[in-house]
Amino acid sequence: MNKTKKCQNCEEKAKNPLQHDGEYYCSECYHEKFIHCDRCSDVIELDSSHYHKDEYFCERCFHSNHSHCTHCNEIENHDNLYTAQGGDDYCEDCFYDLHTSCERCEDYYDTEEMNYIDERYICNDCNRETRIIKSYSYTPNPIFHTSKNERNYDRFENSEKRLVFGFELEVENKSREFSNEECAKRLKEIGGDLIYFKEDSSIDYGFEIVSHPMTYDYFKSKRAMFDNLLENAVKLGLRSYNTSTCGLHISICRKAFSHSHYLKFINFFNANRNHNLLKVISQRKDSQLNRW
Repeated sequence: MNKTKKCQNCEEKAKNPLQHDGEYYCSECYHEKFIHCDRCSDVIELDSSHYHKDEYFCERCFHSNHSHCTHCNEIENHDNLYTAQGGDDYCEDCFYDLHTSCERCEDYYDTEEMNYIDERYICNDCNRETRIIKSYSYTPNPIFHTSKNERNYDRFENSEKRLVFGFELEVENKSREFSNEECAKRLKEIGGDLIYFKEDSSIDYGFEIVSHPMTYDYFKSKRAMFDNLLENAVKLGLRSYNTSTCGLHISICRKAFSHSHYLKFINFFNANRNHNLLKVISQRKDSQLNRW
């Protein structure tokens, strides 16, 4: 038996009407007013649906599957969005307009934040790895340097008590004629594998020259190299003396000293007769030495 109901929309009687939310519609009105979501197939009102690229979506499906491009604000399906480093989403055109692939790791980054080196784009992470001046936290495996007449230094041998030391020389790039990186490259050509370089935020545009540990005999045998290193540092416009942010730090291995040596150190620093000598060597004031 054919059912006849009054259409909720046009109020005409309809045979075999279509129902939605308890209301009846003639076939023509129903298809004018309602449509299926192309994602979940639920019936939705056409006026409240989201239309995008020849597809209709209910509210839930639209927002769970689409986002705005960060740059042009156009809506795109998640499958057609490109996520950049940092989490922002872009449409295809904007992504490739604004981002460039790193020549080393091949990940895409904001072009304006890339490093253009030797006609190649390098991301910051890869650039840090290839830079000669490393981050402040950089700690390489120590290379122990001994003179030709000495046996190799074995830091894992308990009986090894020879004195080895290293230095950290902080320098400011006063002239700025050359970049910090260029200065470090030129010094590396002189110091070889004895030295490396680190950033230090406490220095007013400069860096640290750091040595691997060495014996005193090695130091004496390389005096000419050290003189050459410092002379070239001065020629490059680097300064450590007469600056407000630089200093020289000498690190000495603990294994070479007994408890009695520590007591001698304390007595040396506390003896009034040595204070003038300590001020000259350390370039410190009385107030600074008193803190020690």
